[in-house]
Amino acid sequence: MHLLGFMPETIPLETIPLVFLSKISENIGKMKKQKSKKSQKGYTLIEMMLVLMIITVLAAMSVGSLVNSQRNQIYLNQFEEVLSVLNNTRSLAISGKGAEDKTDADNDSNKTEYISPANYGVQINTTHDTLVIFADLNPNDVDGYSEFEKDNEDPEIRTLNLVDAVTLEAETQDADGAQGENLDSKTFSLYYSPLYVDIAAVGNNLALDKDTPFLVLKVKDADTDARCRQIRIHYLAGIPEVEACN
Repeated sequence: MHLLGFMPETIPLETIPLVFLSKISENIGKMKKQKSKKSQKGYTLIEMMLVLMIITVLAAMSVGSLVNSQRNQIYLNQFEEVLSVLNNTRSLAISGKGAEDKTDADNDSNKTEYISPANYGVQINTTHDTLVIFADLNPNDVDGYSEFEKDNEDPEIRTLNLVDAVTLEAETQDADGAQGENLDSKTFSLYYSPLYVDIAAVGNNLALDKDTPFLVLKVKDADTDARCRQIRIHYLAGIPEVEACN
């Protein structure tokens, strides 16, 4: 349709009176103004609220994923630290490395020498979730493990305190994985003998033998059972083996 709404397009432009040309110019100006106003209209309140809701949901999902990822990394780091403590203790026993006799455990009046310990041990406290590597310089019973215990004369080599987000549980198990003694909220020691590189776990009447050959340490996330891995140690082999919690 023509801009004037009633003139056919076949009429030569030079025949159109000036008043009609003025009208055309006026109509074109109005159309431009209307187009400009339409482009400046912007978003409605509902549209803005909808966009805000989408942004909020996406932000919440991102934050939740980030927190979960950080929590998982903390757990994995702590588990690796526990495994490192056990492997470190076994390696010390295998190497037969001497320990500094700061308390003069051998009663020779020399507190600066290094002596070979009877055992290397890990004191495990499942109440406070701590592990302490120590050198057993002066065992109470050199013929067996039944009376071995960490005392003030045994130098501490390394201490691991788990963060609050991670807990430590322990138990003994038979060959089929059935639970023996529950060691939660207890303190006991795990010993590696330099002579045989086997282990003995003592404390709270704890005993490992052919009927109950495994000591199991469970490292768990304090808030979810989804993060749980356990370390099984056979009383003869003494090698920490990692597996999923059962």
